Amino acid sequence: MKTSNRNKRQITLYYNSQNELGKKTYAAAQATKEDLLAINIAKNQVSGTEWTKLAEDMNLDILDLIDQNHNVFKNIYGKEKVNLSTKDALKLIKQNPEILAYPIAVCGDKTVQIRNASEMRKMFSPDSKGTNLTN
Repeated sequence: MKTSNRNKRQITLYYNSQNELGKKTYAAAQATKEDLLAINIAKNQVSGTEWTKLAEDMNLDILDLIDQNHNVFKNIYGKEKVNLSTKDALKLIKQNPEILAYPIAVCGDKTVQIRNASEMRKMFSPDSKGTNLTN
């Protein structure tokens, strides 16, 4: 799998095509003028090093990338919130990428969790070429 190169003219999007937010965020990313490197974590494995870099870039712990309310997480750890070590959280997200809490967008030195697909549109210029926006 090709890893992101932190290019200012390219969006790298880590998303899950098997959930609604992932699908909507991917569509929003495609509407931008920037080149897109879309990494569908449902089909492409992300390395522990890359997960670590993404979390560090957002000043988060690996555990902050994980949706502890996801059914897969609850099946493993139960309903209570848990405090996993970085090593355990990395192992968990690598083996169960569907537990990623939110898609992650990277453009240059900016890395953010996309909690709503419209955030993607606000971050980058949508390509409105050929549309009539002056109604």
